Amino acid sequence: VGSADLKGTAFNVNNSFASAGTTAFTNSGVLTKNSTGNITSTGAFSTTGDVNLAANITTTDTDLTIGGNLVVAEAATPTLSTGAGTAGNVLVSGTTNGTTGGVAENLTVQAGTGTVTFTGNVGNATNATELEALTITNAGATLFSGAVTLANALTQTNAATGATTFTGAVSVGSADLKGTAFNVNNSF
Repeated sequence: VGSADLKGTAFNVNNSFASAGTTAFTNSGVLTKNSTGNITSTGAFSTTGDVNLAANITTTDTDLTIGGNLVVAEAATPTLSTGAGTAGNVLVSGTTNGTTGGVAENLTVQAGTGTVTFTGNVGNATNATELEALTITNAGATLFSGAVTLANALTQTNAATGATTFTGAVSVGSADLKGTAFNVNNSF
């Protein structure tokens, strides 16, 4: 499509979804993206509500915003990406977690020179088969406003060009962090 401005309660995207412009979902319920195909948006991508994700969401040098909670679907390993060397920001406004049961989920975030912000908690200690690994491949500044609880690895594969800030407590299986400055404002 040229662009998408969709309003509703819940959305089920069961195949690839490509937009040549901005993609905006105004959802009071859950946007569910299954594992068949990915979501690509040349312009910015945003939701106002929760997202259940089993596939990648990619923009081209523009912002990617999840306006509610992000739940990674069972056994999924999606990527949220604005591009490797670009300035699009990635924001998850709610909590970020996986799905109980089965195997643990992994999430990868690629923001180029843009910022990565997780406003809510990332992972939890309730179940060892939910979101248990987070990889940030490229980012300018990175902010974790809530707690980070992962049984497996928290990784920055390339050095962040801005500060990486942890406001909440951090409990991870391992941490491999690369960057210019780190602000640890709670237990780690």
